Amino acid sequence: MKRIVIFAVISILLGACANEALVESKIKGELVPLTVSSVSISAPTTKAATSISTDGNKFGAFFDGSADYGYTRKSLEYQYAASTTAWGCNTVDGQVMLNSENGDFAAYYPLINSYINGAGEPTAITLTSRIFDSSEDFYVKTVKVNNTHAQVDLTEMKHVYSQITFKIMRDAIYPSANVGAVTQIKLLNEGFCTTGKFNLLTGVYTPDQATAGSFSYNPNIATLPVYDTTSDVTKAATAIKTSIIVLPIVNITTAIVVKMTLDGLEFSTEIPTSFLPQLLPGVNYTIGLGINGIKLFVNDAVVQEDWKDPTVQPTPVYPQ
Repeated sequence: MKRIVIFAVISILLGACANEALVESKIKGELVPLTVSSVSISAPTTKAATSISTDGNKFGAFFDGSADYGYTRKSLEYQYAASTTAWGCNTVDGQVMLNSENGDFAAYYPLINSYINGAGEPTAITLTSRIFDSSEDFYVKTVKVNNTHAQVDLTEMKHVYSQITFKIMRDAIYPSANVGAVTQIKLLNEGFCTTGKFNLLTGVYTPDQATAGSFSYNPNIATLPVYDTTSDVTKAATAIKTSIIVLPIVNITTAIVVKMTLDGLEFSTEIPTSFLPQLLPGVNYTIGLGINGIKLFVNDAVVQEDWKDPTVQPTPVYPQ
């Protein structure tokens, strides 16, 4: 009986050694530490990318690679130090050593504390459609790394969200007794959702079906300016703008219904798919809306523009 037990123990040890040897045999080439060089976020096409390499600034990242080649998934935090002009990893045991096999380094900015030190999951990052605030913007970039490509260049990290900007005006025939207060804008389409998940490693979006079909918010506009017809310049200048960021939609198959509550009354119009066939990440879709005494209407074709930081806007109020 003792011989059988001893034999079993020896077999287990030999098996473990064989597995370790197998992993070691697949690890080829010199082990090289991963380092981060430049980091910047995308900017309008007419401008250079915006560097985020300022003292104390942080971004998060996930490293992922095959365990067969000695890699383990890591959730990491990086911080820039002006004293060394370099990005360093703050995560305990966060140094990634690269061999000749490829791994994925997926970076995101700004830092999300709940994803650090293994608490987050790179395949299910939560995105939320909302009124646009630059502090809520989100940028990502995923690169392949190995021991010959160990210095990571994160130039021009890309937007994850799509942006929609409404330019709203009222026609001169709109009843002057009313103030033109906008208290809700609602978008109806099966592609819209309030929340969803984003896979940082693959770039795939997964809508939360429980929130699919619509998105609404209160832009808190106290009064709309009267539509100025003297020129395109003055017409644009008199519009009130309100911007939202939403989960992208690759293919919009039916018209988007826009409902706007103005002075307590609901008005509705549609944006046909010929005007807006998709919502791509990093693109700002500008839509002109006009209101007269009878109806809401799209007064300009949808224009794709560079991503814009929000100007001063009314304080948003979200539905509870």
